[in-house]
Parts: sequence; structure tokens; C-alpha cells
Amino acid sequence: MRQILILFGCAWTTAGFALPSSLLTSAFPDTGLVGLSTLTQGILFFRAATVGLGIAAIGIGLICNELSRSNLTKQALVTPSSWPESNRVAWAWLAALIAAALVLRLIGLNSDLWYDEVVTLIEYVRLPLSQLLVTYTSPNNHILFSLFAKFCTTLFGESSWALRLPALVAGVASLAALYWVGLIITDARIALLATGLVTVSYHHIWFSQNARGYSGMLLLTLVGTGLFIEGLRQRDTDTKIWLCYALVLALAMYTHLTAVFPFMSHGLIYLVLFASHRIGARYPSFRSLASPFPGAKDYRPLIGFGFGLLIVMHFYAILIPQMFHKFVGRSVQESGPNKVVEWTNPIWTALEILKSLDLSHTSLIALVFGGVLCAVGYLDLLRKKPIVAVLIILNIPITLAVLLLINFHIWPRYFFVNIGFLSLIIVNGAFVIGAFLENRHFLKSRSRLNGRLVGFAITLLVIAGSISTLPKNYRMPKQDFSGARNYIEGLRNIHDKIVSAGITAYPYQKLYAPTWRSVTTISELKNEQKNAKNTWLVYSFPTYMKGVHPELLEYIQNHFELEKEFPGSLGDGTIYVWKSRD
Repeated sequence: MRQILILFGCAWTTAGFALPSSLLTSAFPDTGLVGLSTLTQGILFFRAATVGLGIAAIGIGLICNELSRSNLTKQALVTPSSWPESNRVAWAWLAALIAAALVLRLIGLNSDLWYDEVVTLIEYVRLPLSQLLVTYTSPNNHILFSLFAKFCTTLFGESSWALRLPALVAGVASLAALYWVGLIITDARIALLATGLVTVSYHHIWFSQNARGYSGMLLLTLVGTGLFIEGLRQRDTDTKIWLCYALVLALAMYTHLTAVFPFMSHGLIYLVLFASHRIGARYPSFRSLASPFPGAKDYRPLIGFGFGLLIVMHFYAILIPQMFHKFVGRSVQESGPNKVVEWTNPIWTALEILKSLDLSHTSLIALVFGGVLCAVGYLDLLRKKPIVAVLIILNIPITLAVLLLINFHIWPRYFFVNIGFLSLIIVNGAFVIGAFLENRHFLKSRSRLNGRLVGFAITLLVIAGSISTLPKNYRMPKQDFSGARNYIEGLRNIHDKIVSAGITAYPYQKLYAPTWRSVTTISELKNEQKNAKNTWLVYSFPTYMKGVHPELLEYIQNHFELEKEFPGSLGDGTIYVWKSRD
């Protein structure tokens, strides 16, 4: 391994210095999407990042002790005591869950793309590969996902299911990763049941069928968290663990920049444990906090963080000038007249999450019961494993604080990476309640098995409740652009006009109805109404319309009749079809 690192470092350093700029420019030609000066600046950053990564690899190879020739040891991957008596039984159940998850996520995979998916397809996946690697026109480009989607659509043809295939694969793989992390954090019983709960989770299925990078970020976050905990739990950590951690960190951030928050929480935990080890040498009371993590006193975790960030810089180097201008421009735009205040409000985010559950009185009771399970399960984990308990939720306040600080949109999907940890907490709470009932003699049987049966029963009840929410996901697409288009086309007169308003115009003009006109102002809409017997109008995202086009929305409501609504599983994504009164 040492020789490989040194050879890699020498090759990368030489390439950074020796590769001529003309070769890099020809490899990444400008096609108008990226300015030539911006591309030139990016190539300079790319060259510097390549040299930096090479020098770092040489340094790691020189300072590390001779590494074991074997791969990651079994002890580095699982906790033997957490496995059930029969590994075959556990693997059989896990295989069955993964097979069921695959079936559940294949159903409806080819339904209509929603707005962000259309943007991903048009703006990125359709680009030539050389251009895709150097294009960052918006944060909508989840680059690693776009690369996989490009491969799938090239191999299978352009379709909704091919575009979403990488998300599906990552979503199914995340179940295996969750089971592994569950073994590390809890035990095999809880890990398996939590995996079962996520298997039938509405939100996990939704994101596994979403042509974006969030399911991939979930997978990489789970793997990174498992590597981090196992690396710290070993006294003499194999450096390979931290090299793997570095690669996972880099791939996660190359998928989506918000992946920095879970890994930032890892870094904060490491600093606390490192300081506890140092302070514990003088003050023994601090030793108990860090004693389960002897690896935190070592320098090797810094390899994971430092080398991982260098790989991230290498991945993004050629895009840095574009990203700087894009984020500065986005900040200015979102502080101006196009700002949608609700999208930066955490209360709106929480309400959107609740709306996606389609709450009734019964489901509201179930939500309260789930909250109790979360509280009980988390407090139990906090009592037994305080560091781990803080680790798995620390990214939530960090993410929220940073987004509020920079006044950025707070989308519910930014917290999707916590779904696996949440399921572990819920199942743990079910078994804690079962044990409590038995210890307080509410259960008549003398056997402690009854407490476990109560835990199983509660968990199965939660799983059944989760299954009951799935029909909504299959009953309608994320956004029903085709349904609204077909409805209008079936009723329109030859002298009618059809227009789309707001950001809904993009999916129609670029994919679903290229002949439809778009409007953003009242005067544009009035011009379209001239010489038309009737005018049909469609829009979606009413929150956006209220925030950005309030006058246009008021005019539509006063001069048009609402003909039909085409709901979708996306919150705020209903397509509204209006027809002029005149």
C-alpha cells in the first residue's frame, strides 16, 4: 500500500506539472456554456489540485507505518458480538429485504419526471461527457449522479427509468449499508428491523425513484459513518480504513455539496474525543467519554479528513470559478425580487414534511406515537452510547444553522440522509418500551422473551403503518405534466391558445410540450389572449407564484376559471389547469 501511494503521488504530481494546458483545453472544449476565461481559470485550479493531491499521497505513503497486506479485517467491518447466532439467517433476511426493496422501487419508475429531474436531463445528462465534467450552471448538477445517469441513458436510451436507475441502485444498496451501520451502533435484531422499516418507507422509495443524487448521498453517508466509528473504536487502526473514508467523503461531496455537513459532524466529534484523550491524561474523569474510542488519540483520522478534502478539491477544481460566480449570483438573486421567503423558513420545511405524509386523524396519532418512540429510543442510546447518539443527529442542527446563516433554501431533502439513523432510533425505542413493560411487571410471563415480543409487535405495527402510506407514491407521478397536457389537448379548440406560467414553463417547453408559449407577466399573458377564442394556462408551485409573480397570479385568479388539478406526490407540485372566462 505504501508503494502504491508513493507511485500514485509521483504520477499525479508529475501530471500536474507536465500536462500542457493545450491538452487540457482540448480535452474540455468550450461550447458556449462555459466561458473560455472561466475554463482557463478552472484548468489552473485543476493543475494545482492535482499537484497537491499527488504531494499528499507521497506524504501519507512516507509517514505511515508498513500497512498490512490484507484487506480490511472482519473486525473492521462488523462487530462480531452483534451478529445473531446464525449468520445465514441474518443474510437470508437481508437478501429478502433487498429483493423486496428492488420490487417496490421498480414500480412506477418510468412515470413523469418532475421539474428538477427535467433540469438534470436537459442541462446536464444530455451534454457530451467532456462538457458535463466542466459545467456547473447551478447546484442542480449532482455531478456524480449526472455521470452515472449519462452512462445509463447512453446504454439504455433516454427514458425516465434509465435516468432514475442510478438513484434506484444507490437506494437499494443503502439498505445493506444501513444494516451494517446498525450492527455497529446497536445489534443485529434492531439493525434488521430498521432495515425492514426503511425498505417500506415512503420517503426512501420516493428518493430511490428520484433522478437526483440524494439516495447516493444517503448510501455514502452511511458507509462513511460506519467507517468513522469503526476507525475510532480500534486502538491500532489500519490506515486503509481512513483512506477508504477519504474516498467516501470525496464521492459524497461530489454527489452533493451538502454532504459536507454529516462529515463535518464527524470532524467535530473527532476533535472532542481527541481533546478528551489529552485532557484525560491529567483529569481521569474525562477518560470515560473517550475510552470506547482509542483510535481518536491517533493522527490517522486526519488522513481521512485531509486526504478526502484534497480529493474533493481535485474533483471540483476545474469548476471552482464557475461555482464561485454561481453561488454569489444565486445569493444576490435570492435576496432580490425573486426570493421566495417561505423556502428559507424552517417551519415551512417541517410543514412540507408533514404534508408529504398525507396526515389524517389516525395518521396524526401514529405520528405522535412515532415521536414517542424516537424520544425513548434516542434517550436510551444517549445513555448507553452518548458519542454515537450525538454523532448521528449532529448534522441536523449544523445543516439548519448554516442554511439559515447564508439565507439559503431549506429543502426537506437536505435531511434525507438521516432516515436510516431515524429508523434505528425508532426500533430501539420499541424494544426499550418492551423491556420497560416487562421490568415493571406489566407482562405476566416470567420470560424476558415477552418484552422482546412487545418490541417486535410495536416495530411491526410501525412497519404496517409505513406500508399504508405507499399507495400515494404509486397512485400518481411526482408531477403530472403529461396528464395536464393530455387533458388540455383533448379539449382545446383549434383557435385556442395554451400557455404555461412561472417555472412550470421549463418542463413543458423543453420536454413535454415544446410548442406551448410561456408567460411571466400580465402583459405577456394579455398578448397571448389576443385573437384566441379561449386561453388555457397551466402553472405549478403556487408558493413560487405567490412569492415571485403575485400580480400575475392575481390576474389569473380573477380572469380565469380553474378547470382541473393534477396532483402529484411532490409537495407543492400540483399542476393547475385554468381556462379564460372571456
